[in-house]
Parts: sequence; C-alpha cells; structure tokens
Amino acid sequence: MEHFSDLENQEDSSTKIDSAKKAVQRLKVEIKKINQKQENENTTKINRERERERLIEVQKQQNSFETLKNRLDAMCLLVGTVFGSPNRGYGDLSS
Repeated sequence: MEHFSDLENQEDSSTKIDSAKKAVQRLKVEIKKINQKQENENTTKINRERERERLIEVQKQQNSFETLKNRLDAMCLLVGTVFGSPNRGYGDLSS
C-alpha cells in the first residue's frame, strides 16, 4: 500500500492522500495498458518475421521444384530424341 508521508499532518490530508492513491491507481492502469500494447506489438512483429521466413522457404522450394522440372523436361526431350528416333536403330519401342 502506498504511503504519502509528505501529505500527512496537513490540512485536508485525508483528501489529498485519497486523491494521490487514486492517481497512483490510474497510473498503474495506464502502465499496464502500455505494457500490454508493447507485448502485442512484439508478438505481431515476431509473427510477421516468422511468416516472412516461411514465405522465403516456400519460394526456395518453388524454385527448386521449377529447376527440377526444367531439368526433367530437358532430359525427356533428350530421351525422346534418342529412343524415339527410328534413325537410331532402336526400332519401334512402343510394343
């Protein structure tokens, strides 16, 4: 509990002490609001950073899949040229 020794032994000290106690209580409420707001902002910042990192990872995976697909497509063209050409002596491979 707060103690306001500088307000004691004054005229209307009980009124001043009550007023001071109420002011301290209002300050505590405001400090709690500010702390909660800061905590929320920190949480939001952390969540944004995690999402940004996740999106970077997804983009890396997409690039890897795209590179792999391009290499596979190139290999399919090469295989189709080698095995699908009757001029290579392999004949009809469809049977």
